[in-house]
Amino acid sequence: MTSMFLSYARDDDEAFVGRLHADLTNAGFDVWFDRVSMPSRQLTFHQEIRDAIAAHDRLLLVVGPGVLASDYVAQEWRFAYFEAGTCVNPIVRLNGRAADGAVIDGYELIPEDLKTLHAEDFRDDAHYDQHLANLIRQLSEAIPPVGKLVAVPELPPFFIAQPDRIKALRDLLLVDLQKPVVG
Repeated sequence: MTSMFLSYARDDDEAFVGRLHADLTNAGFDVWFDRVSMPSRQLTFHQEIRDAIAAHDRLLLVVGPGVLASDYVAQEWRFAYFEAGTCVNPIVRLNGRAADGAVIDGYELIPEDLKTLHAEDFRDDAHYDQHLANLIRQLSEAIPPVGKLVAVPELPPFFIAQPDRIKALRDLLLVDLQKPVVG
């Protein structure tokens, strides 16, 4: 049985996450949802979250505008993706709004490090069942094994992420995949 940790920003659409939790649980998945799964064992909130993420096969990231603003959500998916070796599956739930009121497509809200991953589109409730069936199929597939890191030191405590530089480097290296050029 596949187990997963639900990561979401409470300001985005907590009712949707509750429904998703119930549907995934009914489909036979072991789903960790903070509203029903958070233990009280005299550990800090952050330690409980990290332990839960490390104990599960996948982290399901529900993407909406609150994801970008939430330090908690960023810590969850970053820990899963970079440290715990947990498979991260983003899904798009909501679009965002720019300061001038313009709509920001929900796919643009996916964190930069996760943009190359497939994200199921749950923005239209009329197609919820169709997307849920596809998500269940995807979550049921085996996760490829992660290679073991050997002699790789941990990041120093003063490390500062530079996502713009990483994106520029990734774009430079993957240019042929994103915009094929015929020579």
